[in-house]
Amino acid sequence: FPASCPYVTAVGATMGPENGNTEVACQSQQGGVITSGGGFSTFFAQPAWQQVAVSAYLKAANSSALTAPAAGFNPRGRAYPDVALLGVNYQVIISGSPVGIYGTSASAPVFAAMITLINSARQAAGLPNVGFINPTLYAASAKLNRSQVFHDVTSGHNKCCSTSAKSTCCKSGFTAIRGWDPVTGWGSVNLNQLAGVFNVTIPQGQATTNTAARNGLPLLYPSLLMGLSLVIIAWT
Repeated sequence: FPASCPYVTAVGATMGPENGNTEVACQSQQGGVITSGGGFSTFFAQPAWQQVAVSAYLKAANSSALTAPAAGFNPRGRAYPDVALLGVNYQVIISGSPVGIYGTSASAPVFAAMITLINSARQAAGLPNVGFINPTLYAASAKLNRSQVFHDVTSGHNKCCSTSAKSTCCKSGFTAIRGWDPVTGWGSVNLNQLAGVFNVTIPQGQATTNTAARNGLPLLYPSLLMGLSLVIIAWT
């Protein structure tokens, strides 16, 4: 909690593009510093808007070598995350010096900033705010060309936790596969295409942060100013 709450948009973390490599789930044992979390709630029931996606994941995972755990999770619980974004080496200034930070605490505010930009564009067009977006995210994946809105992350898992001295991996965990999965959700987000789902376009200058992140240059400064918007989105 709160990521497992169905009224929150849960954001995972990815890595790779910052070094010019393929985008994969953020994993500490692979140099990502943190491992992106994900799984199933034992408290919240699985919302109707994600049941088709979760069923497809469980079917695919259990029919492949990358099986989901046989036990230890609630397959009928709220599954998370919903989406993901780059979560490594965001540059912030601490005591006058640039420092790289990592984790979903970086990727989640960036997604919040994206939704804030979409809301701003909708307001400028005389449209209401997007409101609760989770059903729309899943509907967009089912009805539209998923590859246009999301970059499907199909590699990585959340079985390991590592420090500079030691790596500890569990036998069970979840693995990223094609489509939705409980590691990176639908994958990372294309801001301009997501804006199109909500019937607006983002001015080119305002999309700089997203473009920089996709090119391996994550900038946290604009998103920090808008980080609280994720909570506002989730509960309105």
